[in-house]
This record gives sequence, structure tokens and C-alpha cells, in this order.
Amino acid sequence: MPQASHAAPDIALDCWRIYRNGVYRDDTHFAQACEHARHDEHGVRGTVMTHCLAGDFGTAHREQIYAAHSLSERLSIVSADRGGPDLGSGSGHCGLLAVNLYRHRAQPRFDAGELDTVLGFAGSLLAVVQRHLELSAERLPAAQRLQQLCPQLTQRERAVCERLLRGLNFDGVAADLGLSATSVKTYRDRAFGWLGIHHRNELFGLVVD
Repeated sequence: MPQASHAAPDIALDCWRIYRNGVYRDDTHFAQACEHARHDEHGVRGTVMTHCLAGDFGTAHREQIYAAHSLSERLSIVSADRGGPDLGSGSGHCGLLAVNLYRHRAQPRFDAGELDTVLGFAGSLLAVVQRHLELSAERLPAAQRLQQLCPQLTQRERAVCERLLRGLNFDGVAADLGLSATSVKTYRDRAFGWLGIHHRNELFGLVVD
């Protein structure tokens, strides 16, 4: 699950774990969007955008994700995954691809113009994400590629680099590995020293090449 954050802490990974562990059952808005994406009124797979405020969710969902992480709203783009096969003959189910955009309480809410803008480039955004996932699946897993490039890397150093390649920031890597952000930076610096690089973009270059 790639993620990124702008002008606010990146809490996507923590929220995803909470969501996956049970509160998704309370997310009727997303379930409805998924159903519409699978089949519209003409029985055709499509793309759906749904916009929800924190108050639109049930108590558990609202408290554990929105209140606990100071989030105010979610904008979701859901599409039938072009690379996702049906889950069974006659089942009516297909793979789904979703992009979620969240706003922090300290940030202004999505206005009508922004919603129209997102809807306008939703197809292009989903196509880019889909292609990114396809390319990721074709490449050698990052951990194996790093092991090939530099056998001197420790398991922890490789784990930190692998998560940096996924787009996590220091806080996200720390949460995923159960470390402090300071420890993550230390492992990152050691790994970059072994690899002979100084910046994250150089790490991407090494692994992609």
C-alpha cells in the first residue's frame, strides 16, 4: 500500500492497520462505491468517486481513525482493476483499485472546485497507479535486489531501505518496524554508506537499474 503525506504527519500505515483489523466492516460508503465500480446501472465496470466527512462514519471507525489521527474527511476513487480478474465464474466480482485522499483537521476541506478537479483526472491517476503496480510486480523484490547489490547490508538496513522505496517517510518506517525515527535514520545512513549514495532518489535509481 503506497502512501505519502503533504504538510501533515504520514499516518496512513497506522490507519490502514486499524481499518484492516475490523473497522472496515463499518465503512458502508466504501462498500457501496466498490459495488458501483464493479457494475454500474448498465452492468459495466466503471470508476466511482466518493467523498465522506468524519461524521459520516460509525462510532468505532470515527474514533479509532478520524478522531485518533485528527483527520476530517476522505476522498476515494475506486475502479475495477484493469489487471484484476474475476474472482470466480459468474460471481460478479472483480479486482478493485482504490486511491484515498485524506485531509487533516488543520487543513482546509476539499471544496467543490477541488472535487471537480480530482474527478477530472481520476482516470489518469488510476492508470498511473495501475502501471506502477504492474511494474513493481515485474521487478525483482526490493529486498532481493538490495541483497544482490550489497551483501554487506544487514537485515535491518535492507528492511529500512525497502520501506523507503515504498514511499514511507521516517515516521512511517519507524511505525512499520517498531523503531524510533532516530534509529531509522541511523540504519538509513549506514545502508547509504554501504551503497555509496546520499539521497533517496539514488536508492530508487540503483534498485530500478
